[in-house]
Amino acid sequence: MARHETLSHESHDGSTLSQRVERQQYPYRGIAENIARGPTETSKVLHIWMKSEPHRKNLLGDFSDVGVARVDSSKSIPYWAVVFGKPKAQSSP
Repeated sequence: MARHETLSHESHDGSTLSQRVERQQYPYRGIAENIARGPTETSKVLHIWMKSEPHRKNLLGDFSDVGVARVDSSKSIPYWAVVFGKPKAQSSP
């Protein structure tokens, strides 16, 4: 997002969150993503997400794994992405 200076859940190549997660071979039962552009501090972006019902639902959701990134664009604008995951149950041999 930072490289292309766009804010979207769809990647510049047209891939969806589930496609990107599957490329990383993460076997999931549930996934969600929060994105943001602009806030320079973690506390500010979290405050914004907590005020938004869909983002708040992701933050408080039934997920056990999380990946977080902040990347600044060439114009020094922060872009944030958080991916939440709940892995598939492992089967016993």
